[in-house]
Parts: sequence; structure tokens; C-alpha cells
Amino acid sequence: MFFVEVFSSFYSESVSLLADAGDFFADAANYGISLYVLNKTLVMRAKASLVKGVSMALMGVFVLGNSIYQGLANAVPQAEIMGAVGMLALIVNLGSAGLLYHYREGDSNRSSVWICSRNDAISNIMVILAAIGVIVTQSHWPDIVVASLIAFLFLRSASNIIKSGLQEIRESDPSELILLSKITCPKCGYQKTETMPTNACQWFYECEGCKSLLKPKNGDCCVFCSFGTVKCPHIQQSETCCN
Repeated sequence: MFFVEVFSSFYSESVSLLADAGDFFADAANYGISLYVLNKTLVMRAKASLVKGVSMALMGVFVLGNSIYQGLANAVPQAEIMGAVGMLALIVNLGSAGLLYHYREGDSNRSSVWICSRNDAISNIMVILAAIGVIVTQSHWPDIVVASLIAFLFLRSASNIIKSGLQEIRESDPSELILLSKITCPKCGYQKTETMPTNACQWFYECEGCKSLLKPKNGDCCVFCSFGTVKCPHIQQSETCCN
């Protein structure tokens, strides 16, 4: 869809269609990043959302600058092509938004994917309205105005994503984690307080009382989650595993 919109934007001389194409490209990259970090730690996912937020901000600045440049020209875009391509893109994006609606309240990484799809659908509707405006006014200004609005939508969404990502990173500060956990041996009852590692799972633990080698229970990622009084740092950060 990105290539269709890019070709159509140049053929029809529509800056709003080009802005929408840029949105498609940014979203494709963002989806790839989201899938890559899906099973990573909360901090990694938050950092990925920062990358996506910055990319959206850069796209917004580019679209806004291009809108200003095109505003100085007098070429009237081909509204028929704008409307047809905008409608096709809207159908595609409504399907994507519907699939991702369930994840709109997740962490910053997941919610950013929903925001991208939502913005796509909104942008498509705006392109269609711009096409109608061009037909009615026989002027390029509706196209310019819509492209500028899409740019501001980019910038606003980027700000929200970056703020959410930074907040998650602050809340996941290792200095705020509980690192001491008292392990109780299930065989002899011997107890000892240990400092949990923050960068890996501790799969084995030798009891000083009976010398038994403890292993995690089924479903747990480490011995602290199975036999300790405090869950490991990765679980404290809302992770399912610290692999």
C-alpha cells in the first residue's frame, strides 16, 4: 500500500497523499520493531517505543515542511486519484485497527501499534475529505491543509508515545527493585537471604543446610520465584520470563 500511495501522490501531485504514504512506511517499520521486542523485557519494549515515537516526530516534521513548500505552488492535485486511493487505504487500515483494538490499553510498545493504525485510518478519512475539498474549490489548499493536519497528528501521537515510554523506563529503574529474597529449602527447611541477579535467571541453587540442588518449579523462571519470599527482578517488572 505504501508504494501505491507514493506513486499515486506523485502522479496526482497530492501532498496529503504523500503524507499518508509516509505514514504507511513509518508504521511498517514500527510493526517490525514491535514484533522484534514483543518478548523482550519491559525496558527494551519501552526503548523501542521511544524509537517509534522519534520516527513519528521526524515524519511529522517532514510532512509539515513539505506542506509549507507545496503551499507556495499553485498546482491543483487530481482529486479523483486522491479519493480512490484514500478509500482503498482506509479499508486496509480499518481492518488492521480492528485486529489491534484489543491491545490499545497495553504497554507503550503495544499501544503505539494501535495508535499507528488508528492514525492511519484518520489520515485516510482526511485525504478523502481533502479530495472532496479540491473538487469543490478547484484549489490545492484543501490538500495542503489536510497534509498539515496529518503532520500535527504525527507530532501529537509521537509526544504521547515518547512520554509513555519514558515513564515505563523510569518505573522500571533497577534501583527501585527488591533484590533481597529469602530462599526456603523445600527438603530441609533451611532458610537464607540472598541477593538476586538482575541480568539473568538463577536456575540452580545449592542449599547450605542439606546440600540439595534446587531447581525452579514447572512454570517458574528461577529458584527465587519458586522458593523465595520475593519474585525475581524480571517478574517484578511485569515480565513472564527473564531469558
